[in-house]
Amino acid sequence: MRQISLIFFFLLVTGCGNIYVVEEVIAVDQIRVEGGEIFRYIGVKAPAKENYYYEKSMELHRKLLSQKKIRVEKDAGIPNGYYVFVKDLENPAKDTLVNAELLLFGRAWLNEDDMNLYSKSQKQNYLDQIEHAQKVAKENKEGVWEREP
Repeated sequence: MRQISLIFFFLLVTGCGNIYVVEEVIAVDQIRVEGGEIFRYIGVKAPAKENYYYEKSMELHRKLLSQKKIRVEKDAGIPNGYYVFVKDLENPAKDTLVNAELLLFGRAWLNEDDMNLYSKSQKQNYLDQIEHAQKVAKENKEGVWEREP
């Protein structure tokens, strides 16, 4: 019984998904982790390099993730993408969904191709958070939703 309790506690503390350390932010919607694996974010459409907000988006992305521990979750209903959370080592319940943070600050748009797979998603609550983040950014005219200079 004690062993089962310890396993449950470990799962509770670490959360679901695999833990990695970010090696490099390679794009607004992609990171490389130690070991070389690359993760693309579900629900995030990044500004092109020519876009005024590209550098601001990269700056926020680096600030959120550079050399930090992250938790990554796959959604079997959405191919080629991941949900990425910044780990809060003291309180795993406060892990930050980076996919949504980028949209909340207006540093990316909602990827409609991913949202079209909503009904197939196994983690619709994450997609809801991402969609809500864009709604808030639009209402507050954040980042890509304000007028370009």
